Amino acid sequence: EGCAMGVLSLGDTRTMEFRRIDGDKAEASEVLNPGDLIVSREGFQFLYQHQIPPKPSGGERFSIVLFTHNKKKRK
Repeated sequence: EGCAMGVLSLGDTRTMEFRRIDGDKAEASEVLNPGDLIVSREGFQFLYQHQIPPKPSGGERFSIVLFTHNKKKRK
């Protein structure tokens, strides 16, 4: 809860699609080129899901996913 997310795209260009969790099709998309970083705001993943559909042909693609964390103090 309360974390933001960043995805660093490396390798082949791909398209990232976004849809509402209660939806059935993508509402938006973003082309990720090598070295692109896309960041979602805190709480975004509670409303939306993302996917990077497979590409029938093309090079390898890797991504590094980063999350922020809000550590709660222990009692």
